[in-house]
Amino acid sequence: MFWIINLRKIRYGIVMVASLIVLVVVLTGIYYWHNLSHDRVMLLPAQSQSTIRLSINLPKHRLTLFIDNQRYKEYPIAIGKKQTPSPVGDWTIVDKQKHWGGGLGTRWLGLNVPWGTYGIHGTNKPWSIGQSLSLGCFRMNNQQVEELYEWVPVGTIVEVTGQDSPRFTRSSYKIGDIHQEIVYIQRQLRKLGFLSGLADGRFGPATQEAVEAFQLSQNLPVDGIVTESLRRHLWQNVESFN
Repeated sequence: MFWIINLRKIRYGIVMVASLIVLVVVLTGIYYWHNLSHDRVMLLPAQSQSTIRLSINLPKHRLTLFIDNQRYKEYPIAIGKKQTPSPVGDWTIVDKQKHWGGGLGTRWLGLNVPWGTYGIHGTNKPWSIGQSLSLGCFRMNNQQVEELYEWVPVGTIVEVTGQDSPRFTRSSYKIGDIHQEIVYIQRQLRKLGFLSGLADGRFGPATQEAVEAFQLSQNLPVDGIVTESLRRHLWQNVESFN
Protein backbone atom coordinates (compact mmCIF):
# COMPACT_ATOMS: atom_id res chain seq x y z
CA MET A 1 0.00 0.00 0.00
CA PHE A 2 2.86 2.38 0.88
CA TRP A 3 4.52 1.85 -2.51
CA ILE A 4 1.22 2.40 -4.36
CA ILE A 5 0.70 5.75 -2.60
CA ASN A 6 4.28 6.83 -3.31
CA LEU A 7 3.97 5.79 -6.96
CA ARG A 8 0.90 7.94 -7.31
CA LYS A 9 2.74 10.87 -5.74
CA ILE A 10 5.66 10.37 -8.10
CA ARG A 11 3.37 10.29 -11.13
CA TYR A 12 1.58 13.41 -9.92
CA GLY A 13 4.90 15.15 -9.40
CA ILE A 14 6.07 14.21 -12.91
CA VAL A 15 2.84 15.57 -14.44
CA MET A 16 3.20 18.82 -12.48
CA VAL A 17 6.82 19.28 -13.53
CA ALA A 18 5.98 18.55 -17.17
CA SER A 19 3.11 21.03 -17.03
CA LEU A 20 5.37 23.70 -15.56
CA ILE A 21 7.97 23.10 -18.29
CA VAL A 22 5.33 23.47 -21.01
CA LEU A 23 4.03 26.65 -19.38
CA VAL A 24 7.54 28.14 -19.20
CA VAL A 25 8.18 27.30 -22.86
CA VAL A 26 4.89 28.87 -23.95
CA LEU A 27 5.41 32.02 -21.89
CA THR A 28 8.99 32.34 -23.12
CA GLY A 29 7.79 32.04 -26.71
CA ILE A 30 5.14 34.71 -26.16
CA TYR A 31 7.70 36.99 -24.54
CA TYR A 32 10.17 36.73 -27.42
CA TRP A 33 7.42 37.03 -30.05
CA HIS A 34 6.12 40.18 -28.37
CA ASN A 35 9.57 41.74 -28.21
CA LEU A 36 10.36 40.76 -31.79
CA SER A 37 7.09 42.34 -32.96
CA HIS A 38 7.81 45.45 -30.88
CA ASP A 39 11.32 45.77 -32.30
CA ARG A 40 9.92 45.41 -35.80
CA VAL A 41 7.49 48.24 -35.23
CA MET A 42 10.19 50.51 -33.85
CA LEU A 43 12.80 49.72 -36.51
CA LEU A 44 10.66 50.14 -39.62
CA PRO A 45 10.35 53.97 -39.54
CA ALA A 46 14.14 54.26 -39.35
CA GLN A 47 14.45 52.71 -42.79
CA SER A 48 14.45 56.14 -44.43
CA GLN A 49 15.43 54.75 -47.82
CA SER A 50 12.28 52.60 -48.02
CA THR A 51 9.18 53.67 -49.92
CA ILE A 52 6.05 53.20 -47.85
CA ARG A 53 2.53 53.33 -49.28
CA LEU A 54 -0.94 52.13 -48.35
CA SER A 55 -3.56 50.50 -50.53
CA ILE A 56 -7.21 50.20 -49.52
CA ASN A 57 -9.54 47.80 -51.31
CA LEU A 58 -13.11 48.85 -50.52
CA PRO A 59 -14.96 45.72 -51.71
CA LYS A 60 -12.63 43.51 -49.65
CA HIS A 61 -12.56 45.81 -46.59
CA ARG A 62 -8.77 45.50 -46.48
CA LEU A 63 -5.88 47.93 -45.95
CA THR A 64 -2.45 46.79 -47.13
CA LEU A 65 0.92 48.25 -46.18
CA PHE A 66 3.58 48.10 -48.92
CA ILE A 67 7.31 48.55 -48.32
CA ASP A 68 9.31 49.12 -51.53
CA ASN A 69 6.33 47.78 -53.51
CA GLN A 70 6.35 44.54 -51.49
CA ARG A 71 3.25 43.56 -49.54
CA TYR A 72 4.28 43.86 -45.87
CA LYS A 73 1.11 43.58 -43.80
CA GLU A 74 -2.66 43.56 -44.28
CA TYR A 75 -5.42 44.75 -41.96
CA PRO A 76 -9.23 44.39 -41.90
CA ILE A 77 -11.08 47.70 -41.88
CA ALA A 78 -14.57 49.17 -41.80
CA ILE A 79 -15.55 51.55 -44.60
CA GLY A 80 -18.35 53.99 -45.40
CA LYS A 81 -22.00 53.10 -45.73
CA LYS A 82 -23.79 53.35 -49.08
CA GLN A 83 -25.24 56.70 -47.98
CA THR A 84 -21.82 57.96 -46.81
CA PRO A 85 -19.27 56.23 -49.07
CA SER A 86 -15.55 56.26 -48.51
CA PRO A 87 -13.63 58.42 -50.99
CA VAL A 88 -11.98 56.59 -53.89
CA GLY A 89 -8.73 58.14 -55.09
CA ASP A 90 -5.04 58.70 -54.43
CA TRP A 91 -4.73 60.54 -51.14
CA THR A 92 -1.89 61.74 -48.95
CA ILE A 93 -1.60 61.46 -45.18
CA VAL A 94 -1.35 65.09 -44.04
CA ASP A 95 -2.03 64.82 -40.32
CA LYS A 96 -1.30 62.43 -37.44
CA GLN A 97 -2.90 62.66 -34.00
CA LYS A 98 -3.03 60.53 -30.85
CA HIS A 99 -5.72 59.86 -28.25
CA TRP A 100 -8.70 61.54 -29.93
CA GLY A 101 -10.92 59.03 -28.16
CA GLY A 102 -14.57 58.19 -28.73
CA GLY A 103 -15.48 56.94 -32.17
CA LEU A 104 -12.03 57.85 -33.53
CA GLY A 105 -10.24 55.50 -31.17
CA THR A 106 -6.61 56.00 -30.16
CA ARG A 107 -5.01 57.18 -33.43
CA TRP A 108 -5.90 59.42 -36.39
CA LEU A 109 -4.22 59.58 -39.82
CA GLY A 110 -5.84 62.42 -41.75
CA LEU A 111 -6.19 62.38 -45.54
CA ASN A 112 -6.24 65.34 -47.97
CA VAL A 113 -9.62 64.56 -49.52
CA PRO A 114 -10.84 67.92 -50.89
CA TRP A 115 -14.59 67.48 -50.29
CA GLY A 116 -14.62 66.48 -46.63
CA THR A 117 -12.75 65.31 -43.54
CA TYR A 118 -11.65 61.70 -43.90
CA GLY A 119 -9.00 59.61 -42.25
CA ILE A 120 -7.77 56.25 -41.04
CA HIS A 121 -8.51 55.87 -37.34
CA GLY A 122 -9.28 53.56 -34.46
CA THR A 123 -12.73 52.82 -33.12
CA ASN A 124 -14.83 52.18 -30.03
CA LYS A 125 -16.92 49.74 -32.11
CA PRO A 126 -14.51 46.89 -32.94
CA TRP A 127 -17.41 44.70 -34.02
CA SER A 128 -17.88 47.01 -37.04
CA ILE A 129 -14.52 46.04 -38.58
CA GLY A 130 -15.04 44.24 -41.88
CA GLN A 131 -18.34 45.99 -42.56
CA SER A 132 -19.59 49.10 -44.37
CA LEU A 133 -20.82 51.13 -41.40
CA SER A 134 -18.74 54.32 -41.12
CA LEU A 135 -19.45 57.87 -42.25
CA GLY A 136 -16.75 57.48 -44.89
CA CYS A 137 -13.58 57.08 -42.82
CA PHE A 138 -11.53 53.90 -42.56
CA ARG A 139 -11.87 52.26 -39.15
CA MET A 140 -9.27 49.91 -37.70
CA ASN A 141 -8.89 48.04 -34.43
CA ASN A 142 -7.10 50.33 -31.98
CA GLN A 143 -4.11 48.02 -31.50
CA GLN A 144 -3.61 47.71 -35.25
CA VAL A 145 -3.96 51.43 -36.01
CA GLU A 146 -1.43 52.13 -33.24
CA GLU A 147 0.99 49.79 -35.00
CA LEU A 148 0.35 51.39 -38.39
CA TYR A 149 0.70 54.86 -36.90
CA GLU A 150 4.32 54.14 -35.93
CA TRP A 151 5.21 52.93 -39.42
CA VAL A 152 3.51 55.47 -41.65
CA PRO A 153 4.86 59.05 -41.90
CA VAL A 154 3.06 62.19 -43.01
CA GLY A 155 3.28 62.34 -46.81
CA THR A 156 2.48 58.65 -47.35
CA ILE A 157 0.28 57.95 -50.39
CA VAL A 158 -2.96 56.05 -49.77
CA GLU A 159 -4.51 54.49 -52.88
CA VAL A 160 -8.21 53.72 -52.42
CA THR A 161 -9.85 51.52 -55.06
CA GLY A 162 -13.53 50.78 -55.45
CA GLN A 163 -15.95 50.24 -58.29
CA ASP A 164 -14.51 49.69 -61.77
CA SER A 165 -17.58 51.03 -63.62
CA PRO A 166 -18.41 54.37 -61.99
CA ARG A 167 -21.64 56.29 -62.40
CA PHE A 168 -21.44 59.93 -63.47
CA THR A 169 -23.96 62.47 -62.23
CA ARG A 170 -22.71 65.57 -64.06
CA SER A 171 -22.77 66.42 -67.74
CA SER A 172 -19.29 67.98 -67.85
CA TYR A 173 -16.09 68.56 -65.88
CA LYS A 174 -13.57 71.34 -66.39
CA ILE A 175 -10.57 73.01 -64.76
CA GLY A 176 -11.27 74.17 -61.22
CA ASP A 177 -13.83 71.43 -60.52
CA ILE A 178 -13.46 69.17 -57.48
CA HIS A 179 -15.46 65.95 -57.41
CA GLN A 180 -15.28 62.24 -56.66
CA GLU A 181 -16.12 61.46 -60.28
CA ILE A 182 -13.04 63.33 -61.51
CA VAL A 183 -10.95 60.60 -59.83
CA TYR A 184 -12.35 58.05 -62.30
CA ILE A 185 -11.60 60.33 -65.24
CA GLN A 186 -8.05 60.86 -64.00
CA ARG A 187 -7.49 57.14 -63.56
CA GLN A 188 -8.80 56.48 -67.05
CA LEU A 189 -6.47 59.12 -68.50
CA ARG A 190 -3.61 57.56 -66.57
CA LYS A 191 -4.48 54.11 -67.84
CA LEU A 192 -4.35 55.45 -71.40
CA GLY A 193 -0.97 57.07 -70.77
CA PHE A 194 -2.05 60.73 -70.85
CA LEU A 195 -1.72 61.47 -67.12
CA SER A 196 1.10 60.54 -64.77
CA GLY A 197 0.07 62.20 -61.52
CA LEU A 198 -2.28 61.27 -58.70
CA ALA A 199 -5.99 60.78 -59.16
CA ASP A 200 -7.03 63.24 -56.44
CA GLY A 201 -10.39 64.53 -57.67
CA ARG A 202 -9.01 67.98 -58.47
CA PHE A 203 -9.36 69.10 -62.08
CA GLY A 204 -6.15 71.11 -62.26
CA PRO A 205 -3.80 72.15 -65.09
CA ALA A 206 -2.22 68.68 -65.37
CA THR A 207 -5.62 67.05 -65.82
CA GLN A 208 -6.67 69.68 -68.35
CA GLU A 209 -3.48 69.11 -70.35
CA ALA A 210 -4.10 65.34 -70.28
CA VAL A 211 -7.68 65.85 -71.54
CA GLU A 212 -6.45 68.12 -74.33
CA ALA A 213 -3.79 65.61 -75.36
CA PHE A 214 -6.41 62.88 -75.51
CA GLN A 215 -8.76 65.06 -77.56
CA LEU A 216 -5.93 65.81 -79.98
CA SER A 217 -5.10 62.12 -80.32
CA GLN A 218 -8.73 61.41 -81.26
CA ASN A 219 -9.04 64.32 -83.73
CA LEU A 220 -11.64 65.92 -81.46
CA PRO A 221 -12.10 69.63 -80.71
CA VAL A 222 -9.50 70.58 -78.11
CA ASP A 223 -11.05 72.52 -75.21
CA GLY A 224 -9.93 70.55 -72.14
CA ILE A 225 -13.52 69.87 -71.02
CA VAL A 226 -14.78 66.36 -70.25
CA THR A 227 -18.29 66.01 -71.65
CA GLU A 228 -20.51 62.93 -71.82
CA SER A 229 -19.31 62.36 -75.38
CA LEU A 230 -15.66 62.58 -74.36
CA ARG A 231 -16.25 60.15 -71.49
CA ARG A 232 -17.56 57.61 -73.97
CA HIS A 233 -14.39 58.06 -76.03
CA LEU A 234 -12.24 57.63 -72.93
CA TRP A 235 -13.81 54.35 -71.91
CA GLN A 236 -14.10 53.00 -75.47
CA ASN A 237 -10.43 53.59 -76.19
CA VAL A 238 -8.97 51.61 -73.31
CA GLU A 239 -8.55 48.41 -75.32
CA SER A 240 -7.07 50.14 -78.36
CA PHE A 241 -4.37 51.78 -76.23
CA ASN A 242 -3.39 48.53 -74.43
